[in-house]
Amino acid sequence: MNQFEETVKEWKDWKQISGNIPVFEKLAEEILKTEGLPPAKLEAMPLSTNAVFRTGNYVLKIYAPRQAGMVPEEELGTERFAMWRAGSLGVPVPGIAAWGQMKDSYVFYYLISDYISGNSFQDAAKTMNPAEKRRMGERIRKLTDRMNTPCAPFRDVDVLTDPDRQVRWQAYPESFRKDRKAFLAGRCLGERVFVHGDLNGNNVLVDDRGAIWFLDFAEAVLAPAVYEQMYVAVELFQMDGAFLQGYFPELSGEALTERITEGLLIHDFGGDLAARYFGGPSQLHTVEDLKRNVLRRLEEKENAI
Repeated sequence: MNQFEETVKEWKDWKQISGNIPVFEKLAEEILKTEGLPPAKLEAMPLSTNAVFRTGNYVLKIYAPRQAGMVPEEELGTERFAMWRAGSLGVPVPGIAAWGQMKDSYVFYYLISDYISGNSFQDAAKTMNPAEKRRMGERIRKLTDRMNTPCAPFRDVDVLTDPDRQVRWQAYPESFRKDRKAFLAGRCLGERVFVHGDLNGNNVLVDDRGAIWFLDFAEAVLAPAVYEQMYVAVELFQMDGAFLQGYFPELSGEALTERITEGLLIHDFGGDLAARYFGGPSQLHTVEDLKRNVLRRLEEKENAI
């Protein structure tokens, strides 16, 4: 008898159920039993592309099946390698307890990792004063610098040319899309290095001892370091001036504007971030428009310290 009873024919089917605990309870119980791990009640985790739940001392990630338009075996392989590599470089990451696949109504790939107790970065940041934020920015820069180093290819992805990574710009005016391509064609962005790619407020955790942990490496890829640095500045730090001073002590406002702009234009989520923070399709007709809005936001955050 199948443990998973829902129907998944496309992405929207999976998206509607991926955070629904009752849907996954039986499947999770079977996975834990197969791996010889104790059964435990599923608890909600921040919503993700995949189905992610806490179960006792572990976090269980069940990858979206192929029927949802994903390639789960590649995602699992990427995440396992990325966690191993980051950990080997001294970046705190959860230990992996088990991984595999469960043949049910669909083939479900899964990863089980240690649960780390602490606060998400976005919650921890609410209690920090400016000096503490600057020190935190410095600490996170040291960790990303450890990771953002040359690495053998581990994903068949080109962040600059793959069509699938350009779709978030399709809603923007043609003038912007053409200017973006011209801008990137003339830039030297540096060598491609290993990046986490998704260091947002839920994927960075501060534990009870104040240690920093990086979670969820599903978006890891080879890219210029600016890919990582932009995302940290915009999505993790929310452009907060004190965090930015700690993370980018060597950069002027103009240089930081340039770096954030470059990172936005090449990041897989860049179009979404530009819409969320810098005006989006209605305001951005050229790359210069984007630069002006980035600089304006930086100046606003700097004045707020």
